[in-house]
Amino acid sequence: MPTEEEWAAIPPAGESYPITITDEMDYQSVCFHVTLTYPDNTVKTVTGYWRLNVCVTPVVTEQPQSVSAAAGDSVTFSAKLIDQYLNTLEYQWQSSTDGGQNWTDIEGAGGKSTADFWNYTPSYTIPSVTAAQSGQLFRCVLWNTNNHTGSDRVSTPPVYSEPATLTVTPPAHEHRYGDWSKDGTNHWHECTDAACPNQSESIKDKETHVYDDDADTIL
Repeated sequence: MPTEEEWAAIPPAGESYPITITDEMDYQSVCFHVTLTYPDNTVKTVTGYWRLNVCVTPVVTEQPQSVSAAAGDSVTFSAKLIDQYLNTLEYQWQSSTDGGQNWTDIEGAGGKSTADFWNYTPSYTIPSVTAAQSGQLFRCVLWNTNNHTGSDRVSTPPVYSEPATLTVTPPAHEHRYGDWSKDGTNHWHECTDAACPNQSESIKDKETHVYDDDADTIL
């Protein structure tokens, strides 16, 4: 509510009254008086309220955290905001595959939060991560807007959360076996997968040769 001095400083009708918008104003109801003088010199004062909605800049208080998971696991990234009055919070999650040089909007990973349901913790969930996603970065971009899309749209500059890294642990290797392996003395089974990380440890059934003919047939 303006003080008497502030009322006195307001210029008469027809002149402008500048207001400096700050983040601290967020949601304001401004009281105003209108004095009407009728032809019979009757004077009447009308009091009303003017609502001023200011799009304050969202403030991220808890950044998305990096996650390590096994292939197939579900992971969730979230960014927590300070509890403040927001007109319409809009957010969009993005990913980067080149260390943060370029970012791409993730389809279906954006949304809006309004006064009907404030969501101060926008999140993004990957139901089943893959080994190919290991090393990707994720971040959340946020705006506070007046929920308009045309020329009268009002929006704060975008606020970017800090990026979080997804690390995916590949599934444990399972050995695959086929025909016998052999040398001049022994024969054995070993993993036939060329990408086996522990092929020497996969060796089993190792025995010394016992021949029954010159064709090196193992008994």
